[in-house]
Amino acid sequence: MKSASRSIALLLTLIVLVGGLTGCNGPIRNNYPNTFEDAISLEKERPKEAHEEYLSIQHANDSKNKEKAAEALWRDADFTANRYAGEIPPHPSPEIVDRRTEGLNFARQSLKMLMEQYPETSYGKKAVVERANVEKTLDNLNSVQWPYKVVDSFVALTGSRPGFSYWFALALIAFVVKGITFPLTLKTYKSQREMQKLQPILKEVQAKYKDEPQLMQQETMKVYKEHGVSPFASCLPMFIQLPFMIWVYNTIRLYEFHFANGKFLWVGSSLSHANPTILGTDLSKFDIPLLVLYAASNYFTMRLTPAPDPTQAQQQKSMAVMTTGIMFFMFMQGKWSSAFIFYWLILNLISTVQQYYFVYKPNKERLASEPPVPPRASGPSSKETSNRDRTGTNSALNRTVTAPKASNSAGPRPKKRRPRP
Repeated sequence: MKSASRSIALLLTLIVLVGGLTGCNGPIRNNYPNTFEDAISLEKERPKEAHEEYLSIQHANDSKNKEKAAEALWRDADFTANRYAGEIPPHPSPEIVDRRTEGLNFARQSLKMLMEQYPETSYGKKAVVERANVEKTLDNLNSVQWPYKVVDSFVALTGSRPGFSYWFALALIAFVVKGITFPLTLKTYKSQREMQKLQPILKEVQAKYKDEPQLMQQETMKVYKEHGVSPFASCLPMFIQLPFMIWVYNTIRLYEFHFANGKFLWVGSSLSHANPTILGTDLSKFDIPLLVLYAASNYFTMRLTPAPDPTQAQQQKSMAVMTTGIMFFMFMQGKWSSAFIFYWLILNLISTVQQYYFVYKPNKERLASEPPVPPRASGPSSKETSNRDRTGTNSALNRTVTAPKASNSAGPRPKKRRPRP
């Protein structure tokens, strides 16, 4: 049950993370008519709704009029890149800079969709140059932010070499984040070890009060309290680490244009350029083999948590498969960059080593050397007492009823024979 609760906590953390990062949005729909005139009328007063209207026009014409759908994306990119934030003064406020950045991100996304979904249209062919201009402007805005400068300094640390510096910078960030969260991780591992030690006692409580769920819950919480263990101690650090996950994601997004210069083994190789739908042509592109490696590392990390019995081992295996499958699906849907997947892969490899040395190995050594935990001293349940008293009374009655009569040592009397006449 404990491993299942940890897996559920991790799954909820990832759902919150993915939902927060992607917005969990489906196709844009609103109550406005799907016309360019209405979208233009909304640009000045309600720019966000104008952006949504352009996307609604694209969605409505996706299957029946691809040229018009492509035009909607082109108009949206032009609007969000140039007029979304309104007039830009010489010294804009932070709010205007944020709105300008938001508009450029919208424009970049629309141009990306235009290049991927409608490359043969007249607008799709013009999108390549426009996207490069938007990304250059966006990179200039991002470069003044300190997370951008952190990654840039890590890349420059090794000479900004395409085949080494970029993935090495990501690995450094992963080690730094793991170092910051290591005290919380140690608390998680300590809680896991304590829970493993309590399993014999908890199984005894479950067996004793299996017919009384409420009493079983009370006795289980007493066991936790007596041994100073919190059943939720290993879940809290997962949620505390959520801000770090969001920060790293946003940091990689800020520096994403430069990750287009980065390579890693097959990512960015001649093989990747021959198979761009499967392999990433650089670290800013999505790569399926890297995602498969990440999913495998996630599965094995979760499987290193010891299970106290075969039933829970099977539950743990099922949760590991389900959680890994959901995460794989989320990454496939989001098509996140190889840089972000590589960062998570390094995190998982570090977690696997920590899990082995701080949980799996100590538990294995404890089982081999220490005697089993003595059973918890507690009285029998009320049902057991009642059953035992009833059994004792019946046994006494049976002994009374079936008590043998006084035996005759001489045995049965012989019958007297009548004399013959």
